[in-house]
Amino acid sequence: MTGYDEWDLPPKPRHPRPPISPPEESKNKNLWLFDIEDDPEERHDVAHERWDVVRVMLRKLADYNATAVPVIFPNGPDPKGAPSLHNGVWEPWGKLDHKSPRLN
Repeated sequence: MTGYDEWDLPPKPRHPRPPISPPEESKNKNLWLFDIEDDPEERHDVAHERWDVVRVMLRKLADYNATAVPVIFPNGPDPKGAPSLHNGVWEPWGKLDHKSPRLN
């Protein structure tokens, strides 16, 4: 059974796992593409082999970014929301004003 109430075991790897160490080229690299079905651990970058897919994904990302609504912090971030004040997690910290959907 799958779903939110049960844990599924991860699939067994198809190949032996080599030690993870990023290649030198990855230090300045900012674009990666992985074949998740054949490489679920994302160890082999195929961006240079599948530039056609990279172009499509970058175009989609540009379209999403063009319609994104910027975040507005009217008075800047509220220091009362710092995770260090809430056991290290982000959580609601204000009281909900029922006249307005904004936190006070």
